[in-house]
Amino acid sequence: MLLNWIRAWGLLALVLFSTPVFAAPANILLTFDDGPNPVTSAIVLDELEMRGARAVFFVLTSPETLFRNMPWRMVFTKGETEAGLQTMVQEVRQGHLLACHWGGTYIAQSRYHPKRMSKPAYDATGDGVIDRVSLPGNALESDLIQCQQRLNQAITIAQADPVDGPLQHPDELEYIRPPIWKYKTRKFDARPVYESLGMKMILTDYKLGDGGQSLQGIPMSKRMARRTATAIMNGQSEVVLTLHDSNARTARNLAKTLDALELALKKKGLVQGVDWQYTRDINAITQALEGFLQRKGQGEADE
Repeated sequence: MLLNWIRAWGLLALVLFSTPVFAAPANILLTFDDGPNPVTSAIVLDELEMRGARAVFFVLTSPETLFRNMPWRMVFTKGETEAGLQTMVQEVRQGHLLACHWGGTYIAQSRYHPKRMSKPAYDATGDGVIDRVSLPGNALESDLIQCQQRLNQAITIAQADPVDGPLQHPDELEYIRPPIWKYKTRKFDARPVYESLGMKMILTDYKLGDGGQSLQGIPMSKRMARRTATAIMNGQSEVVLTLHDSNARTARNLAKTLDALELALKKKGLVQGVDWQYTRDINAITQALEGFLQRKGQGEADE
């Protein structure tokens, strides 16, 4: 009787306190917003290469202006410059995936995608033709057509000098992330525009808490790490994380951020390559994104 009681409690302890066994490693997908920045994005690329991680870069393909009506107006160049284009080419060549954040004449992310739907369509690509996919169209359609065109240009250049491993192909622009997570207002919903351009909206599981510039946001790498570890312990097969490669502070501290992530996973008994892994190629990225969409849909982002 006593022996049976001991065995029963032993089995219960094994179930309660052992590390779960997963059929396949969970994928951790790092995503970066608001680039490209030739300096800070290069730092991020080097760190990702060292860890064998492949990420998604949600890029801006037109300059962003902050404080545009103030004497201290600031303009940040993005993917419209030659340096920005070459940064995107390098991202593709290293096996990462490019996706749209915004483009065209958006000026500032605070304007939001839905607000652009109230503005008329225009020639965003400079070919003398109004860019739109519906009639009469709207400015958001034009903005995103310009973004897709610039990304396709970068992908085509990268494909002209192929490297080992799968690379993104032209016209494989299936995903988009709305700036500041704002995809709808009471009057407008940008998701039908995304769909008309063949793109699915990707939000996130957890955010670092940084912003597009060094003084924006309050990075909380340990919180993001703990939440990621808990999600994998609970059986989640993919975790989408959001950071900003345009943020110099984020770029400089990326090694520490990823070290904190890996330590949190280790403390939970999760082994890299067995229980979890960074997405390693385009195919793994796509699998993680599609898994995220099946699990979360195209709705609210987690904090």
